[in-house]
Amino acid sequence: MARETSASRLTPRNTIPPLQTSNNANVSAVNTSTPATHNRTHISHTSYSNNTNMNTGASSGCAEDETIAYWGSEGCYSERAAKSFMHANLKPGTQSWETRSFMLLDRLMEAVSTGECSLAVLPIENSITGTFHQVLDLLTKHEVNIVGETIAHDDACLMALPGVELKDIRNVLSHSSVLERCETFLRKEVQAALTATTDTAGAALHIKLRELRDTAAVASESVARLHNLNILAKDIDTGDCATRYVFISKEKKCTLISGMCNKTSVIISLRNRPGALFKALACFALRDINVVKFESRPSNRAGALYEITRPWEYVAYVDIDGSSGEDKIKCAIDNLNELAQNVRVLGSYPVFQPAHPTASGQRSI
Repeated sequence: MARETSASRLTPRNTIPPLQTSNNANVSAVNTSTPATHNRTHISHTSYSNNTNMNTGASSGCAEDETIAYWGSEGCYSERAAKSFMHANLKPGTQSWETRSFMLLDRLMEAVSTGECSLAVLPIENSITGTFHQVLDLLTKHEVNIVGETIAHDDACLMALPGVELKDIRNVLSHSSVLERCETFLRKEVQAALTATTDTAGAALHIKLRELRDTAAVASESVARLHNLNILAKDIDTGDCATRYVFISKEKKCTLISGMCNKTSVIISLRNRPGALFKALACFALRDINVVKFESRPSNRAGALYEITRPWEYVAYVDIDGSSGEDKIKCAIDNLNELAQNVRVLGSYPVFQPAHPTASGQRSI
């Protein structure tokens, strides 16, 4: 029988500021940072090649001894996405992988852009709460490339120390995005204060280490098992909730894969002129290129990669169907360069192929 083993070593503790909360969720914030860890995992190819249920759509498998970074504490949703990526991209024979936890998102991006880590997995948007803006902004600041994506359905469970009941709960901890999508249940069934933490698994660990008997966390069922917490309620989020993750790397991977649809992500800084946005979108529309996501962000969040840094100026993040290697995409990018102040292709990568068509949560605009 194939098996998976892991060993950990501690690195210096990272201290992070309280996470900014969502505009829609009525929550406060608390710091639950934990030491960053390295987990080396030896995986048998035959153990996982036929059992994984997540298709990452990565453009190529990882080489041996690659380091895959994730944002959060051990057991968080991003770590699960990273491990699913490894299991789905094994090469024949036994592979050696190292997963590394980063509590500071800026530090993770730096590690990828310098080649310290080969890959990183980051949440980019949720089907209910929308874009993770902190991640999106840092993608524009650092010289990294999107090389793949995956979509995961993250289970949300309310958990507390053994013996604690719902009536005892006065405070609920979790990431602000998770609290927002679970707010309906929490307001109705728990009626406790909602406090944002740096990540879901860190919230559970915080309760365990401090032995908080009036506090619960919202995280995955696997986190409850990891920290020996009792699950008070399962599936407490709103509807069919899914999160899209992107894989980033220092290297560019734009290779088309036969038989698969592809996606390209672009950042555009437009001139502040009448019709500038219309003309930019026309570069895609006139070539029958489907735009699947469009979002504007303040230009002063984009960092030194862009000339515009004045208040009330914006950059646009655009996802389109197709590869940057296709002629019509090349022509569209060339056309954009004539109209915009700056155009940067974040990457072309295989689009996630869900087992069921409704799982992707995306449609054209």
